[in-house]
Amino acid sequence: MLGQGRGRGRRKWPRVAPRELESRREREAEPIPRDREGRLFGAVGRLEENHRVDLATNDAYGRWRAGSRDALGRVMKGYRKPYTPPSVPDGQVDLSDPDSRVMRSKGLPHRRAYNVQTAVTEQQIILAAEISLAAADFGQLEPMLDRALAHLSRHGIAEQPEAVVGDAGYWHTQQIQAIADRGIEVLVPPDGAAREGTRPGWENGLFEQMREKLRTDRGRKLYALRKTTIEPVFGQIKYTRRVTQFMRRGRAAVHSELRLVAATIAVGTGLRF
Repeated sequence: MLGQGRGRGRRKWPRVAPRELESRREREAEPIPRDREGRLFGAVGRLEENHRVDLATNDAYGRWRAGSRDALGRVMKGYRKPYTPPSVPDGQVDLSDPDSRVMRSKGLPHRRAYNVQTAVTEQQIILAAEISLAAADFGQLEPMLDRALAHLSRHGIAEQPEAVVGDAGYWHTQQIQAIADRGIEVLVPPDGAAREGTRPGWENGLFEQMREKLRTDRGRKLYALRKTTIEPVFGQIKYTRRVTQFMRRGRAAVHSELRLVAATIAVGTGLRF
């Protein structure tokens, strides 16, 4: 919970500890109270718990630093810039759904939301449907593949997909390499459609290899499958079915609602078998 052993810098620990706290909350997936009073007390409890974690993390880092040594073997005593966490909890917690996060979609204002993650076959059959508290799709490629394969395995299907296709938001160098090492072809463009040219520092290596792959006839054909498996289904969900927001509160309830929608409509990152 306290991020111990995750890095030498003081800034590293306060970033790791909240993520571990959220991971625990995700595993527990406690329901959100239906009445406003219950949600209010729950929100206060979360703020206080966040504050306790901040204080404990700061104390743990101080103890670690006092007994640790730097690269030259010197004892690291005290801070260069002493830090004292605030005496009272700061920040805000949404009183309607504390599990949700402020996110922004392209062309839309900031709002409380969940990020829907799904994996589908070339035939628009949904294999996995999950929610994420991060607005970006970065880091979701391999976890969604693993979840899809786990669901297939439970039904006695051991076949791996021939290829995994995702848009530029799913680019994650380590995950792409890890999936390729498993014998699965990956097609994820390193450059977004709105960007002119390449990202600084993304000119060579795996980035250029992926660009060359996507320029081949096979690469263009496989990546074009996104337009026929994902985009039309999003249209079905949002405009034909008019599913534009979740009706329930809380991570567990929203996840159940998503899977109910996913039982009838396919949407997400494409897997070619």
